[in-house]
Amino acid sequence: MRDHGLQFLGLALFLAVPCIVCVSIAQETVAFTDPDRVAAAMDHRPREVIAHLEAILTQEQADALEAALFPEPSAAEKVERLEVVKLDLQRLGFAEDDALVQAVTARIGELRSADEGVTP
Repeated sequence: MRDHGLQFLGLALFLAVPCIVCVSIAQETVAFTDPDRVAAAMDHRPREVIAHLEAILTQEQADALEAALFPEPSAAEKVERLEVVKLDLQRLGFAEDDALVQAVTARIGELRSADEGVTP
């Protein structure tokens, strides 16, 4: 059984690394000589690919890669996810006055206040 998370990471690395390397090397054009083979390595040996990347990337480049792969969710996305959490808690039988439900509700309110563009 394949690990789809590692598959996604492989694909994301395949797409992101050339961009990061390109920007970091004075706008020099970067291309793999055999992108399909590189993609296959990322798909089948992701840990090995990560080890190679860690060996050649600077910490700044590694941080940029992670930021590209895992962008910070917007306030609207956070509110949406927290509303789902609140509904799940209520479905599990947590009362509206439960401390956990109240904490989630409070955080939703904070996010909405901080970002007026988030609709209730």
